[in-house]
Amino acid sequence: MFVAALIILIIAVLLVLAAVFGGGDATTIDMGSFNVNGSASLVFFAGMGTLLLIVLSLLLFRSAAKRAAARRADRKKVGELSNQLDEYKREERDSGDHTED
Repeated sequence: MFVAALIILIIAVLLVLAAVFGGGDATTIDMGSFNVNGSASLVFFAGMGTLLLIVLSLLLFRSAAKRAAARRADRKKVGELSNQLDEYKREERDSGDHTED
């Protein structure tokens, strides 16, 4: 896993270097109602920014899901402990009634 991550990181660094040093060509992006004119490196870095936002949003979703699962587990544990306490109190009350007879 570490080797795969290292290879992907090296490829990403090479792509960034290629965009910085070789991305001076003018390009136009047609988005229907408007056009974006700029260099190829501008388009590359805009794509990197978009990807970064997507990854951050996925990490936030994952974090929120973990916290929600932890809260559900806590609620379940509190419910179980509450049931055990109720059962214990019921047993104490029932055993207390018999000793007084």
